[in-house]
Amino acid sequence: MALATRLPGFAVSSDTAIVVLSAQLSIAAITLCLVWFVAAPFARWLLLAMALVNAWGIVSAFPRLLGADVDFAASILARLAALVAVGCLFLAGARRWFDHSRGRDAALSG
Repeated sequence: MALATRLPGFAVSSDTAIVVLSAQLSIAAITLCLVWFVAAPFARWLLLAMALVNAWGIVSAFPRLLGADVDFAASILARLAALVAVGCLFLAGARRWFDHSRGRDAALSG
């Protein structure tokens, strides 16, 4: 999806696109680091919120998928893979990993 359509009324240049995409990458990378290195439980909920926004983008893109080129279809597949990855953060094994990483006994967490 083009940045100009996402930000109507905003002058979009290549510099603006770089800044916006870098900000999006930084937000995602910081959240992933909070999950991976700190095992912060709020970070996986933040990732879930970002994934729900991503899911809305996927749903709204489905009508354009039939006549789309390979790049567009690949971006939709990448978004679906990201949704699956975020879903994996809420599996039982992930809960045990979060509990173990925070020093809690997984048996006590229920």
